[in-house]
Amino acid sequence: MQEDERLMENIDGIILVFAINDYDSFYFVKRKFESLKKSHFQCILVGNKSDLNSERENSGVTFETANNQAKSWKINYIETSINPVIYL
Repeated sequence: MQEDERLMENIDGIILVFAINDYDSFYFVKRKFESLKKSHFQCILVGNKSDLNSERENSGVTFETANNQAKSWKINYIETSINPVIYL
């Protein structure tokens, strides 16, 4: 049994987190979700580092791109930040 399959046996849900200013992290999450979508559990897509919104223009992921991806997977999408100045 592969390690991912063993880890998935006893979970109720997954939080897929990527950095909104790093397309590679979004691409990684997309690949991971595709490998997991045959499993039956709750899932949510989270764009982190929303305080770096200005950095998403060049190499990041737009809200629309991430939200549309989540809709195509039939899951919810939110953005957040650990920066205490940002209130979401």
